[in-house]
Amino acid sequence: MKGASLFISFVLLMLIVFGLALIIGPWIIDFSSKLSQKTENTTIDKITCQEAAYDFEPDYGIDGADWNFTGATDTLYVKIKNTGTQNLHNFSFELTIASSLYNFNVTSDSQKSSADPLKPSQSTILEANMTDVTNQSSDLQNIKVLNMVCPSVSVNVNV
Repeated sequence: MKGASLFISFVLLMLIVFGLALIIGPWIIDFSSKLSQKTENTTIDKITCQEAAYDFEPDYGIDGADWNFTGATDTLYVKIKNTGTQNLHNFSFELTIASSLYNFNVTSDSQKSSADPLKPSQSTILEANMTDVTNQSSDLQNIKVLNMVCPSVSVNVNV
């Protein structure tokens, strides 16, 4: 009788272990797969962004920027050149006006998309409609150009 009870406890222990493995196993596999994919995406983004660069074209306006905040339609124009090796698109502006930050999207007419990106060595003029900052041109302090391919890569100019 002593041997049978040892055998039954061993079988019960194995059933518990396999039962827990069946329950926890798929969760662990799914968790590790998601973590691995996230790490891979982050690594690819970092490698891609190391090759991304752009700058203002200094021969355009004031250090690459021109604006008119006094007309019927207040606009900002910026000429940038892709100096890196990655295609860039989906640009936006972050302006510092009178020590306050304002974010503006590039108008659809001048926006670059994934289908029509700013390719290496190309230049483009980006435009923003800025009706929210009427008659603030004297208080414009900084223009920052951002892109969605590599949000960590941006350029700015103090005006």
